[in-house]
Amino acid sequence: MQIQLVDADRLGEARLTAVFAERATRALDHMAPNIRRVLARLVDVNGPKGGVDRTLTVEVALRDGRIVRARAVAAEVMAAIDAALAKLARRLADEQKRRLRARRISSLRYA
Repeated sequence: MQIQLVDADRLGEARLTAVFAERATRALDHMAPNIRRVLARLVDVNGPKGGVDRTLTVEVALRDGRIVRARAVAAEVMAAIDAALAKLARRLADEQKRRLRARRISSLRYA
């Protein structure tokens, strides 16, 4: 699983990428065999003015070609990272449940 953080406004230091990689690995570890790449884009919408304006968009490319995205906005970078990864983990789990349910229904039709 490749993990990449693009810091559009150079908000954080170099260790921000390492922190993101660690948190992404922890949040998505149970789904790692299905994930090809994780790409995150961090943007400070208002610049140095402050406020709730740190936006993180996380995109996961799955091995079957699908792409799942999640976005979070927060005043602090770490809060945005945690919120976006939590949303992404929920979406991936829901997606997996939907696929399993569809597979079960499909197998019942032809049984």
